[in-house]
Amino acid sequence: YMGGQSWYSYYLIPTDGLFRSNEEAETYVKDGQRIQPNAKAGDIKFKDTNNDGIINDKDRVYMGSYMPKYTFALNGSVSWNNFDVAFQFQGVAGNKIFNGVKVMTYPSDQGFNMSTDVLDSYSYNPSSNIPRLAMKDENKNYSTVSDFFLENGSYLRMKNLTIGYSLPKSLMASIGCSGTNVRFYATGENLFTITKYSGIDPEVGGNGLDGGKYPVARIFLSLIHICRCRRRG
Repeated sequence: YMGGQSWYSYYLIPTDGLFRSNEEAETYVKDGQRIQPNAKAGDIKFKDTNNDGIINDKDRVYMGSYMPKYTFALNGSVSWNNFDVAFQFQGVAGNKIFNGVKVMTYPSDQGFNMSTDVLDSYSYNPSSNIPRLAMKDENKNYSTVSDFFLENGSYLRMKNLTIGYSLPKSLMASIGCSGTNVRFYATGENLFTITKYSGIDPEVGGNGLDGGKYPVARIFLSLIHICRCRRRG
């Protein structure tokens, strides 16, 4: 935490893409000494922000916060004849998420299942922005706390949509059920989310670290509501 910034701020080492060749890695120097001595083509290039020729925690800079700059919601309803529709949208903007799932599923030396994203890594696609596969992470691509894992956390989500139909009162009266209201309706929650975040769910909670939290469930319900109105007197 640093004074003057919002809660859940990120202080990370900035990156400058990947080294596209061994020559590029070897010529990334300060006073004739390599800044990343173990780097090879396909490794992350870290920025030496304090220009001391060493990549360490002193190169960390403020890079946003999990706290959104904007929160918004939109609710509405409309009815026509015996039909009714109600909806609710919710979202945030201007926040960042640290995608910790990449730390767990991108390295090839973890000993468990990897993300399918690595099939598009530098090892298979030289124009990729995902580091090369290696049994030893000598460049510390995944152990360096960098902005490689930081993503836009803004999203817009349809939280609820309900569509209903009420049987006409004239129909109910014709079958001897005058005073009874019958409404059929279907409702859905978390139907879709618009976001650029590559993780499963941008609502990661906590301090903005996505460690593989189970996503918000999508729910569908179909119901019948029957109401018998009693006459007074």
